[in-house]
Amino acid sequence: MSQATIVSGAPFLILETHPQCVPYEIRIPPAKFMEGGLSTVVIEDGYHGLYIDEKRGYMDIPDDGLGIAVRTVRDILVSQFIYDPDARPAVFCLPGALAEADIKKSHATKVAEELEHQRKWFEVIVRRADSAYNKNHNMAEISDVHRSAAQYLGLERDWCDRSPGSMIPCPMCYTMVRKVAAICYACRAIVNEEKYSKGRFAGQEPLTPALTPSPTALTK
Repeated sequence: MSQATIVSGAPFLILETHPQCVPYEIRIPPAKFMEGGLSTVVIEDGYHGLYIDEKRGYMDIPDDGLGIAVRTVRDILVSQFIYDPDARPAVFCLPGALAEADIKKSHATKVAEELEHQRKWFEVIVRRADSAYNKNHNMAEISDVHRSAAQYLGLERDWCDRSPGSMIPCPMCYTMVRKVAAICYACRAIVNEEKYSKGRFAGQEPLTPALTPSPTALTK
C-alpha cells in the first residue's frame, strides 16, 4: 500500500472527479493563505475500471496512491483557464502521508517555489480581470478566483467589492454602476450630483461664484 499527499496553497476549493475510478472524488479545501497555511489531502491506493467488452463489462485495475496524486495534480493544473509552468496554482504532491507542519519543515524550498509560481499566476489573473472590467464594468466577468488573487497580492480593486448595495442602476440607461461613482461610464449621465459638483479634472479651473451664474441671473 502506498500513500501520497496533495498539497495546495490555493485560497479556493478544488474539486477533482475521476469517473470509473476509486477514489471518485478528491476534495482539497481552500488554504488559509492569509495565515500562511497549506491545505493537504492524503491519497491512498485505489483502482479504475477498464471496459473489456459487453459480456465481461469492467475489470478493476489497481492504482497506487502516488500515481493517483500525480495524475490529479496534473489534471488540476492543466484545467485552469490561465496556465503556464511558471505561473500556476500552488498545487503539488509528495510521497507519503504528511502533515502540514512536516511539509513546511522538510520541504520548505519546494513550498516557496510553488507559492512563487502562484504569485505570478495571480498577477496574470489580476491583469486579465482589470482588462475585462475596464471594458464594460461588468461584474459578471469577475470570479472568486479573481478576487482571491487580488486579496492574495494585497491589491484593492473596484471589482473586488461584493457588499450588498455596492452597485446601483444608472437612472438614464439602467447600467449597473458603482454606488460611489459620479458619472455613469456607459452613457455619461450624472448619477451623483453632489460628488459631480465637487469634482474637477487636472488643469481645470475650480468653479467660483463669479464664474458660475446663479439660476436667477440666467433668467434675466
